Amino acid sequence: MLNRRLLQLLGLAVAAASAASPQASCSDYAGAASASSALLQLSTQQQQQQELLTVSQVQDTSKDQQGPGYEHPAWLQACKTIYLDVGSNIGVMVRKLYEPESYPEATALPLFSSRFGSPNLRGLPSNVSGICALGFEPNPHRTSHLAELASNYSSKGWHVHFYPFAAWSGEGTMQFNVQNKPERADWGAKLVDKSTELSSTVEDLVSVRSIDLAAFVKSLPAQSVGLMKMDIEGAEYETLAHMLEKDVLCSDFIPEMFMDSA
Repeated sequence: MLNRRLLQLLGLAVAAASAASPQASCSDYAGAASASSALLQLSTQQQQQQELLTVSQVQDTSKDQQGPGYEHPAWLQACKTIYLDVGSNIGVMVRKLYEPESYPEATALPLFSSRFGSPNLRGLPSNVSGICALGFEPNPHRTSHLAELASNYSSKGWHVHFYPFAAWSGEGTMQFNVQNKPERADWGAKLVDKSTELSSTVEDLVSVRSIDLAAFVKSLPAQSVGLMKMDIEGAEYETLAHMLEKDVLCSDFIPEMFMDSA
């Protein structure tokens, strides 16, 4: 497995720099980001071939895609602050944002309160609170469930949208291993690597569109992202390294992030 402790340290470095200077621009804490990137790269360089598709494999298929075409929801420009849920699975973390009373012990609740206000404020219609949630989940077995969740929330006035894309370092097509058995209902999509190709847990291989997460963030309303969660099994290293390179992991774009699989 990828060293998730180092990924947590990366998030902490960005958060610490932002806390020290809440109005800091990307360049203001490039040093912290660079140090974290170097540490992450040093620890994972011998593991990448076993855990990730190579960059060349992704780039070779990128010509099959035409432009961003994110199909943002019509209400996006009205969002004052956005929760970005990268790796939504069945949408539990988004539910924790809007329905915290159902998850009283969730460790993310203090973060949500800090970034988006009290549960009462978050429970107001989005056109009043200005709070929106955007999620990524490439597993097609989750699509209908997430669409239903977004529809239910829309009836409450909450602006929630899930994109069926894989967050990555560039546009392309990627293969994922997805599971659709009841006993594995909490599993998300996992990036295929050489070890999973031979594993007995491979249930279904699907090709999904990958998007450049850094470019996606830059396509959102300026300084609208308040918090990002990342849980994209097997793809965190390449994605975060690219976001660092593109100066997106900073308060100008993403003031705070956390790693979580819940």
